[in-house]
Amino acid sequence: MSNQIKRKIQVAVVYCDQSKQKQLLLLKLIPERGGHWQNVTGHVETGETLQEAAIRELIEETSISQSHAQLIDAKFSFDFTDRFKMERSEHGFIAWVDTNIIELDKTEHTEFKWISLNQVTKEDLGFSTHWDLIKIVKERE
Repeated sequence: MSNQIKRKIQVAVVYCDQSKQKQLLLLKLIPERGGHWQNVTGHVETGETLQEAAIRELIEETSISQSHAQLIDAKFSFDFTDRFKMERSEHGFIAWVDTNIIELDKTEHTEFKWISLNQVTKEDLGFSTHWDLIKIVKERE
């Protein structure tokens, strides 16, 4: 097994509805993976940039194509050790999208919801680092 730090990304997906209210997309993981609510997340594949991984994961997990998203580097990253004792480095992005039509990858998530950016709380999420990224979104709105 490699000692190399594995890179990950997370993407906070935001949609502005007809009343100009900002809605945040939350995805619920399958029970085998924790069953909690989260942002779009994933691993960076060999040869991929962080931005390429963020776009790929957005498409894979939500079916929102790159043409419907403006991806912004949140300048947010952190290192951690995961539950398998693997060293990880995660980088955050914000995707402003012009659609709220989602098609889930049912191998990873059981459901999704759009929640008002003003109403989402830390308790809505499974990881505090997802809340940290959402706080950045709130600061930039």
